[in-house]
Amino acid sequence: MILDDDPIDSNCRFKEEPSINKIVTEEKEQVGRSEAKDDLRSRRDSIFATKIFTPIFSPEGSGDVDDVPDSVALCLIDFDEATVISSVDSPPDIVEQIFHNTGESGKFRLHKNPAILILEKIGI
Repeated sequence: MILDDDPIDSNCRFKEEPSINKIVTEEKEQVGRSEAKDDLRSRRDSIFATKIFTPIFSPEGSGDVDDVPDSVALCLIDFDEATVISSVDSPPDIVEQIFHNTGESGKFRLHKNPAILILEKIGI
């Protein structure tokens, strides 16, 4: 049994069914942030395994992404590397670097279209 405080009619009453908000809050408190990120990384890696795209998990720079026309690179930027707040924000530096440059020397990328970059959006 739980005590439910109804904000509409300001009455309190006991209910048999559990409160979904209370359950979610309790579960969120039990899961640590680093544990959740590790779980998300593991799920991301299994979802985006090599099929149509060539997945590149957590690229550190343009040297990690080949400049070839025959395969499509799916670059999954880690949440600790870069995030965006709004869709109108300019891309983070690592995205600009991977999109425009290739290799460690920073030469201009010839094949920009076969690279897809995915970032985490804060607040989701």
